[in-house]
Amino acid sequence: DVSKIKLEEVKVSSEIIFLEKQVEKYRKLELSFPNIKNKIFDAKEKCYSQLIELRAYQCALKSVISS
Repeated sequence: DVSKIKLEEVKVSSEIIFLEKQVEKYRKLELSFPNIKNKIFDAKEKCYSQLIELRAYQCALKSVISS
């Protein structure tokens, strides 16, 4: 079971890295396309929300692995 949790943590880490890069790209899009900044901002906020959830999940996984 611990190995499955470790594998899940690696998967979550990859998803976090992807979402962090996506947020960065949304920032660039906001600068490049100011006329649709609100739409881009909304998408970026959803991405942030997913990122927060995954970080919390990752933290929980790490606490189970280390206990």
